[in-house]
Amino acid sequence: ISAWGSFLGQLLLRSMDRAEELYSNMLLRGYKGEFGYVRTKDARASDLLFFFISVALIILARLYNVAGMIGTLVMRAG
Repeated sequence: ISAWGSFLGQLLLRSMDRAEELYSNMLLRGYKGEFGYVRTKDARASDLLFFFISVALIILARLYNVAGMIGTLVMRAG
């Protein structure tokens, strides 16, 4: 227990050194405080259509055994 204070202090110092090194490497690679590649776009009608169809399919898959239905259709056809 007497070594815990020393251990935690060393852990804090090592973490701070590593964070400073990481931040300097980010600055060397052109980081300016925010990520510039993220651009927001307005939702289009096709995006909303895709969203609602996806949600509907997920709800159907949750309520019904879709895999079992497809298996039954394949077994009847074969």
